[in-house]
Amino acid sequence: MGMESFYVRIKFESKKKYFENISSLSEFFSDLDLEVSKNSDFFVLDEKVILNVFENGTHTEVSFEGCFSWYEECLNYIYSIFTKIKEKDKMVKMVWPKEHLTHKLDRNLFLEEMNILYEEKYKDFISQYGKMNKVILPREYFYSSQNRNTKKWTSIFRRSKSD
Repeated sequence: MGMESFYVRIKFESKKKYFENISSLSEFFSDLDLEVSKNSDFFVLDEKVILNVFENGTHTEVSFEGCFSWYEECLNYIYSIFTKIKEKDKMVKMVWPKEHLTHKLDRNLFLEEMNILYEEKYKDFISQYGKMNKVILPREYFYSSQNRNTKKWTSIFRRSKSD
């Protein structure tokens, strides 16, 4: 996880067969009106967040990795995914940023805790890249997007010098 990203992790109380392969994973999220695609060694959900699945002997954990380029909206998006999953499978809880009994976790509490947890990291991101409000996947997707934008500005400045 680089300076451009943050994550939220949920834990199912038992192993879940619907996370064992791309087909069953796609079916699970399709039932929630979400689309999963496979990209090298991770999954992408709705072309908005990176999805990682971890099997730990007795239970399944899923992490959602979002990008600070659309931080506030992304937090709301991840929370909405969590509530959809919670409606489908009652035996799930959020374990990061803090382990919660999910019936006590509401949107405002979630947003407040995430903002406290990632406050410094988000400030660092803003000081480096500015506030973007643009949906970009984290990791290399964000950095390649930044490189493309830098090249566009460079070519604009070059053209204006030659005019």
